Amino acid sequence: RGELAAAAAADHPACAIRSRIQAAVASVHPAAAVFCYGSRATGLASAASDVDLVVVGLPVSAGSAAPSVEGQVEALQSLQPRLEAIGLAATLQRCAVPVLNIEVAAAGGGAPLKLDLSLQTRLHSGLAAAQLVRWLASSLPPLRPLVVVLKELLRRHGLKATYTGGLSSYALTLMAASFLLLAPRLRSERRQQQQQ
Repeated sequence: RGELAAAAAADHPACAIRSRIQAAVASVHPAAAVFCYGSRATGLASAASDVDLVVVGLPVSAGSAAPSVEGQVEALQSLQPRLEAIGLAATLQRCAVPVLNIEVAAAGGGAPLKLDLSLQTRLHSGLAAAQLVRWLASSLPPLRPLVVVLKELLRRHGLKATYTGGLSSYALTLMAASFLLLAPRLRSERRQQQQQ
């Protein structure tokens, strides 16, 4: 419960920063919108979770089925000066899905809030994945607490970061959901084996 309460308290600053980022993006691209996906959007965030944001409606989003990485990089670079103008330093991470990494100092000297800003393309599945996870969480009530505890366990053992060989929150959530869906059948099969 303490972890869930801390995550809920952390969402207020995250929402305020998302609003500031939305205003900065709209100053360059008025038709664009910023949406949250990932664990903050699904209710599976821990206090240490980052904030995953995606910009929808940029010209690179409406183009080909697979906009070039360079096109995405250029679009993100066009946002950097606007973010810096509102006091948010962003570092560009060039990878298969380019991301602007933003770190915001916490009030009172706590852990900084980390945000990842990417662009919606036809290959970006963050919003659809968040929708699936919300459906799974509503269908499987034990999923939320199980995933939050497992995420903290992975974090404490250095197994949370995918770029160092860890497990992504999405993969962990799907594994936990699969277990919860299969657990009744596994128990039934075990009982049948014990009765034989």
